[in-house]
Amino acid sequence: LENVDDETAGVTFGTQSAAYIEESDPSDAVKFALKLDSEPTATVTLTAAWSDCLQQISVSPSNVTFTPQTWNVAASMTVTGLNDAVDDGDTTCAVSFAVASGDAVYDSMVLSNISVEDRDDDTAALNVVAAPGIVLDESGTTASFTVVLGSEPTHDVTVAATSGNTAEVA
Repeated sequence: LENVDDETAGVTFGTQSAAYIEESDPSDAVKFALKLDSEPTATVTLTAAWSDCLQQISVSPSNVTFTPQTWNVAASMTVTGLNDAVDDGDTTCAVSFAVASGDAVYDSMVLSNISVEDRDDDTAALNVVAAPGIVLDESGTTASFTVVLGSEPTHDVTVAATSGNTAEVA
């Protein structure tokens, strides 16, 4: 009688709940489940990393642990967008995983990345707000207006005001 081990060590990722997250919606998230494909001989810890997108997303929990008793129970991870005020565009973020275990088969196993798009909600703009009904005459009256940026700049912004008719408005 020979006992043949027909199990293959690995990690199965369940279907992602979505392929993208909207930065403007704090309740928007991408959820996915993962579980081990075979019983390990020791605890297995999967740690998520997303170093290329630290300003765009967070992953919670950042690590999950499986034991020889819980190896076949799916664990969930959630990716959420971090809302900022910078128009940095939509970003495709890769969540990678490091595996650590006392089980030599699972230890340092290389896993595929999870890809999530973080959809930016900011728009670079220059908004000029003036009081309604501004009327200037040649007696030296003045008018004022407010200039507001539509998003947080990544560098200093200088606004130069000019007139289309410098003979009338200075």
